[in-house]
Amino acid sequence: TAPPALAPGWYITGPGQIQWFDGIGWSQPMPAPPASAPIPWAAFAHFGGILFPIVVPLVIRQTVGATDPVVRHHATEALNAQIFALLFWWVAWLPTWLVLARLTPGSAPPLWMFVVLGLGLIAQAAVFGLSLRGGHLATRGVLWRYPLPFRFVRGSAPRTAMKGRD
Repeated sequence: TAPPALAPGWYITGPGQIQWFDGIGWSQPMPAPPASAPIPWAAFAHFGGILFPIVVPLVIRQTVGATDPVVRHHATEALNAQIFALLFWWVAWLPTWLVLARLTPGSAPPLWMFVVLGLGLIAQAAVFGLSLRGGHLATRGVLWRYPLPFRFVRGSAPRTAMKGRD
């Protein structure tokens, strides 16, 4: 059987070094973060955002993440994903509420409302699943990035290792 393909992310590639794998090639080796990195805070940045979106990763980023690069990376990634999901959700809900407010009693809502709301629910479910994945990988010490088209908050990974990805 063929070995499973590696997913893009940070990997420990030697004693005291990490490298970013983008799915095709590897970055230059970098010093690994200290072994005493508070992994539970990195994981909680992902998990805590499920109950309190944006607040938990922001607080963790500004406190523990100010001194620990691994926690900062995970908290920044979780924060970006949750901002993205919240904006997507509001883009889905705002037109819906505006249309519902203008409907006359007994009239049916337009079909596009159900499509937009369905997309909003799918986005929320995706962020929930990705948050679980990010938290799980944080407990293993893997520096992982959410598959987002862009980021609102910078600081998730060193630019030298990302080769223009941040």
